[in-house]
Amino acid sequence: MLEKTIYIFIFFCIIAIPSRAQTYQEIIDSLQQALSMTTDQELQVDMLNDISYSYRRSSHRDSIFFYANKAKKLAEEIGYLRGQSIAHKNIGIWHYKIASPPDSARYHYNKALLLAKDAGDYYTQAACLNNLGLVCGFTNDLSSGIKYYLEGVEIFDNYFKENLILKGLLLGNLGMAYVNVGDSDKAYEYLKRTVEFGKENNYKPILAQYMDNYADILIDRGDIELAEIIIDEALIIQEEIGDQQSRNPILVRKLEILMSKGEFQTAKILAEEALAETEQKNYQAYASFLFNKLIEISIGLNDQERTLEYATQLEGLDLGFRSFHKNSYESLAKAYSFTGDYKKANRYLKNVLALSDTIRMIEQTEETAKLEAAFQLRERKAEIEVLNKEKETEKEKARLLTSVLILSILLIGGFIYQLYKRNQKNKIIAKKNQELQHYIDYNLQLENFAYIAAHDLKTPLRNIVSFTQVLK
Repeated sequence: MLEKTIYIFIFFCIIAIPSRAQTYQEIIDSLQQALSMTTDQELQVDMLNDISYSYRRSSHRDSIFFYANKAKKLAEEIGYLRGQSIAHKNIGIWHYKIASPPDSARYHYNKALLLAKDAGDYYTQAACLNNLGLVCGFTNDLSSGIKYYLEGVEIFDNYFKENLILKGLLLGNLGMAYVNVGDSDKAYEYLKRTVEFGKENNYKPILAQYMDNYADILIDRGDIELAEIIIDEALIIQEEIGDQQSRNPILVRKLEILMSKGEFQTAKILAEEALAETEQKNYQAYASFLFNKLIEISIGLNDQERTLEYATQLEGLDLGFRSFHKNSYESLAKAYSFTGDYKKANRYLKNVLALSDTIRMIEQTEETAKLEAAFQLRERKAEIEVLNKEKETEKEKARLLTSVLILSILLIGGFIYQLYKRNQKNKIIAKKNQELQHYIDYNLQLENFAYIAAHDLKTPLRNIVSFTQVLK
């Protein structure tokens, strides 16, 4: 126990360096260093789980499963329920990140939730509810997702006094769920609370993840000025913690705001800086977004040379996704129309139309698949409800049969007991009758004896009386 306490202290000393914010990779390196220093198996499980969880925001997604699976196996060996629960949660995160079928992630989250309840771990329960809400969002079961998030927030309200980072995640995801159901007022309320929560507690990952969504809500509400302030703050925070995943989309929003204000030169500088960073990290899909914006910016600046240069570079990208192709073809059509190459512009417009039809068909197919999945899910739920009712009916029948059986046993037992008691009484009566008969027989013998004795003594008594008279 002392060793565990010492290593926990060392671990927090390593990761809680106040001088600057740590990137996710620095946190992982610190955890791996701390892991190599301990022999306590429960602490090893905890650190393996922490390493697994830290990889969720990086591009090394298989590392999530690798470390979580190691944690799960070790936790099972030593019977550490809390460690098993967190490991299953992290494996669920891995399935969610690699877009496995939703039931794969849902299975591990539900398994983790049950283990967390057995271990009395309310934090992991709340985390699993948060993740189940995310899966519901993926399957378009938004009402169930909101229910899970609210249950998670309720756990924090009931069992935790301190403001832990997970509460910020629940609030943020709840806000996004309301965005998806079209409740803009609730979305604004919860996303605003999320950002305020992150600022009050200096939770930079929360701010990095949800400030862009809050900015979107502000833009929709017409508060462009505050939205730009939020975006600028988010970009600084995302740079500090190395959260490229959240940084990319919010940078595009910044460019869109600058362009809407007519600040094309500022937008160009920012986009070129982002493009240079993107090319270093080989983010092809994100590079296409930037080239699309740079083409718009160059057209806004009336710079044909730059427009043609960006169009040529965009043509050389391996885009991979049809939606990226469509957006890029639209940008290329605009670029070549602007530079006077109408033949190419016409060709890309045809590509846009062809892809639009393809995308529309794919979207219809996907929508049909979602509806089918939703229908099957409802059917499955209905079947489960029927089975549960049948099971409950069978249980009720079993309980009734058991009650009848117990009552029958009690009645039979009572009847047997009464027979036994009656038999005992009959034996006692028989014994008493036998004794009475014995006394009767004895009395009859005495009476006979008395009669005989009385008869035999009459003559001597008469002689005695006669002699007595003579003597007188």
